[in-house]
Formats: sequence, structure tokens, C-alpha cells
Amino acid sequence: LRSFTAEVEKASIDEAYMDVTALCGNGEDQRERAVSLASAIRDRIRKTLGFTVNAGVSCNKLLAKMASDFSKPDKTHTLFPEEVPEKMWGLPIRSLYGCGTQTAARLQGIGIHTIGEAAAQPLIYLQSLLGEKAGLYIHRAANGLSDSLVNPVREEPKSVSNETTLSADITLENCDRELPPVIAALSEKVAGRLQAAGYYAGTVQVSVKTSGFVRRSMQTRLPDSTNSAGDIKKTAMNLAERLLKGDGDGLLYHAQGIRLVGVGTADLTRGEYRQMNLFQYLAESGQKEEPAPTSGPAPALPDGKRAALEEMTRSIRGKYGKKAISKGVETE
Repeated sequence: LRSFTAEVEKASIDEAYMDVTALCGNGEDQRERAVSLASAIRDRIRKTLGFTVNAGVSCNKLLAKMASDFSKPDKTHTLFPEEVPEKMWGLPIRSLYGCGTQTAARLQGIGIHTIGEAAAQPLIYLQSLLGEKAGLYIHRAANGLSDSLVNPVREEPKSVSNETTLSADITLENCDRELPPVIAALSEKVAGRLQAAGYYAGTVQVSVKTSGFVRRSMQTRLPDSTNSAGDIKKTAMNLAERLLKGDGDGLLYHAQGIRLVGVGTADLTRGEYRQMNLFQYLAESGQKEEPAPTSGPAPALPDGKRAALEEMTRSIRGKYGKKAISKGVETE
């Protein structure tokens, strides 16, 4: 998409918005140019990447998103403001982008079953039912109104997580056998994503969904941020044990089983403030510490380890002053 324009906003792993105003101009044929461009993008994706996409074209993100969800696959749809009554108002209210399951159920409970029926309601009525903010959103969205602009700036992620739905429920009887490999696999995936992006996590979280579709989670702050699969797995296992079994009063004692498990990390940094000891530093520098002799003079350091220690010394002195670290003298 960025080969067409830099004005691209990634919305999810398989969705993005593009502002193509500059490419399509301001003439009477602006819309036709936008539709042709969308079709050209679809064709290129199909030919070069081997899969199909839908494209929605409109004057705002909300309507473009709604249009992209029309009939599939491999199609371009338009949903301009004048097309809203014909193309959108007849759709069920649950298909309105941003209208969650609970909101849709509440609207259906009072007889509002379509987007058009929601659009026809007075704003004050929707706000009295859904709250000021949610009511305003549903009223505007149902009428095709949105002020959200395409934002090409990539925001730093706030968390990294992975979850999996299990082929068979985890129960109290099989927990000790079935849970550890699931936690291990999820921790490996999370750690791999952190390492690939250059992040360290300060918080680890475990989340589960019961066979009755109830979600529960537990999290803990780490003494030091990490992107190590081993650290994440150890912490996640401890959390999962507490959440599911506790002191004989965990979730598995009250639920039939666990159908979904997730491992997540948050409080992400680039590692600027990590509290590292010497052994961690050497390990992450690719060096291998050797056991110190019990007596006799200290052995000469290998070149690689000496360079690592010198680099660490320079870093500490540069940050805290020359007197922050000095050589020690051993006496008997």
C-alpha cells in the first residue's frame, strides 16, 4: 500500500486505511479515480501476493470500512453519504462498525434492529439509553458521520500477547499435564515478537476463558523488564497456577474447564532502564562467564570478555562520572 502513498494507517493485521485525496485530485472525476485506484491495488495484491482483498471507497474512514465489509471476495464497493440510506440503513444494527455485542443487544431490546432505525432516533434518546459518549457515536455512525482522519504515524505498541483456543478443555484433572506446554508455546511466541521488535516487557499477564465463556486474568510486575522466553514462561506459569488452582480455591474449582489460554506482556520499553547485573550483561553480549578460581592470582581475561568489561566501565563512568567505578584491591 505504501508503494501508492505514504498516507497509510494500519488498523489491524489485515486491514488498513489509505488517504488517496492527493492521488485522485479534486475534480468531478475524483470518485471514479478513487474506485479505479482501489481496483488497481486489489489487482496488484492478487498478482504479486496471491490472495484477494476487498476495498471500500468513501469520503471518511467509517464509511470506507463499512463498504469494505460488503459482499466478498475480491471486490471494490463504494459507500458515499448519499448511498447510506440505500446501502447501509437496511443492515442489522450489529453490523455497524463500533457497535459492540452488548450495545447491539441493548438497542435490539428496545426495538432498534437496523442501522436506519438507530439513525432515526433522537440523539438525546440514544444517549439516555447508552450514555453520552456511546449514544453520540451510534447516532453519528448510523448517519454515516465520522471525523477520524487517516493517521500514518505508527504508534508504539502498548502490549504484545498471544492466545490460543484449545482443542480440549483444561480441567483440574489434566491441568498439570496440559497447561505447561500451552504456556511454554505462547511464551515463546510472545518473546519472539518482543525480540524481533526490540522491546522489553515490564509486566506479564495470563488470561483464560472458561467453557462458560467467562474471561479471567492475572498479571504481575517484573523486578526487571525482559524479552526472554524463559522469564516470561516462568512468570506466566506461576500466574496460571495461582489463577486456576490457587490455594485450593482457583478458577478450576468453580468452572467446568478452560477453553482458551493467553499470555501477554505490557509496559514495553526499548530497554533503556533495565537493571542488569554483570552476568546478564556478559550473557547478552555473547560472552560466557567462567568460574573464578578458589585461590591464586586472577587469570587474564580473554579479549572478548575484556572488551565487554571495558565497554561496560566506560558506559557507567560516562553516565555517573569517573569515580562511579574503580579497581578493587584484594588483601588477606
